Amino acid sequence: MTSLFRASRLRFTALAACIAVLLPAWAQPAADIPQCNSPGIVQPTAANSHVAGEYPLLSGVLGEQGDTILDIVIMQDGSVGAASVAKSSGSLRLDDAAVDVVQKGWRYHPALRNGAPLACRWKVDVRWVLHETLFTDSPDNPGMVIKMKPEDYPADARARGEQGAVALMVLYSEDGKPRKVQIVKSSGYPDLDVASTTLALARLRTANATYDGKPVKTVVMLVMVWSL
Repeated sequence: MTSLFRASRLRFTALAACIAVLLPAWAQPAADIPQCNSPGIVQPTAANSHVAGEYPLLSGVLGEQGDTILDIVIMQDGSVGAASVAKSSGSLRLDDAAVDVVQKGWRYHPALRNGAPLACRWKVDVRWVLHETLFTDSPDNPGMVIKMKPEDYPADARARGEQGAVALMVLYSEDGKPRKVQIVKSSGYPDLDVASTTLALARLRTANATYDGKPVKTVVMLVMVWSL
């Protein structure tokens, strides 16, 4: 594929494995909520798989990794209530994703005192690790990452400091021209999403794909990264 952009290709073979490790609580307790490892308390245990969810797309593209340590409150029913960042991974994107997945997805067998469940404070480590993120120019690689230039930015989006990544599926016709673009994952910013689809249709070209010597339609995965 050729482009007016300077593009690198990305093989999305195993973008990330995010390992969550339960650690003993070591934050100061709230006045009315004890630490889970306080004397007389049977500590909570995991009731489901405690792994992080989807790796933030832009973090994967930029190679961001690290451990987000969270202060959480495990409720009497085993759900996670309050959650706050005790130690950042170094990426706000990863930290926000850690809070989201722990609150929405993690469940526990609750702590017990005298046989009765109770809410308590705990500390967890969400570990973000990228595995086998590979940039390559292999013609067999169907994915492509394009880092957008400052001049490609919509003026309003640049003024607001918006950043993100837009994942697209681009349908090419038999003549190698892009005919249809579908957003697979939004950047979270409408102006960046619209600019991505517009630029993909206007600028991207590819050599004609063939099958048994005949031109065929082609679908290409594309990630446009907007970073100031």
